[in-house]
Amino acid sequence: PQLAGEVQWLDRIARALPVAVPDVVHAGEASALLPWPWSVRRWVPGTAMAEAAELGDPELAGELGAILEALQGVDPAGIPAPGPHNFGRGCPLAQRDGVTRASLAQLPPGLDAGQLGRVWAQALAAPVHKGPGRVVHGDINRGNLVLDRNGRIAGLLDWGGMAAGDPAVDLMAAWTVLD
Repeated sequence: PQLAGEVQWLDRIARALPVAVPDVVHAGEASALLPWPWSVRRWVPGTAMAEAAELGDPELAGELGAILEALQGVDPAGIPAPGPHNFGRGCPLAQRDGVTRASLAQLPPGLDAGQLGRVWAQALAAPVHKGPGRVVHGDINRGNLVLDRNGRIAGLLDWGGMAAGDPAVDLMAAWTVLD
């Protein structure tokens, strides 16, 4: 389902973004040789941010903000809501309560499950996104951002977490990208 969504919606999203995305050149069907759908993508030139030496440039925050603003401005019509197809990224946090509490109960020694449980309870108490879902990437991290030779953000990869949901999910970039 992730690939089908990318094939169907990524071109519309790409036109709105200030950075490149890996356009779908060809999408193939599952077969006896390869039991999953597959695709060939256009290469996004540059270096994965995860491999870059310098990450402290304050301009990256502004660039990232511009990308998120453009993404949230895409018309979400027809783009599916969060669900199993995108690992629930962009869904209300209450839908993750059971699995989160189960994970808290299995934490290794040295991690304060009580403190983390209180943080989780605060997160659950935050206001729920109102209105229609907005287009979300769902996995913005250093491995999915491509930098050009000048260290500027040039591309955004891996659209398998895309959905029309709570845009707060893409704020994960604050701790997965910025130092």
